[in-house]
Amino acid sequence: MLDSMKGLKDLSPVAEAPVLEELFVVASNQFRPEDFKPFIGHAHLKAATIGLGSTRKNEEAQKLLGLPKCGGFKSKFIYN
Repeated sequence: MLDSMKGLKDLSPVAEAPVLEELFVVASNQFRPEDFKPFIGHAHLKAATIGLGSTRKNEEAQKLLGLPKCGGFKSKFIYN
């Protein structure tokens, strides 16, 4: 999950994660749908939920990836 990581400008290092199965990106207005191109054809990526600050941009990114949305968290997530 990438949430509000305003300092992150390039997603290609994330796309290099060899066993990435789900990509959940929220509150990431700095990205454009085309910034998700490195994830196209990822060997293990099965689902993605993209939040770029507008419905149009979110839908464009989802269409570009051609993946279903993530089903949610599989474990309890604890903020410290």
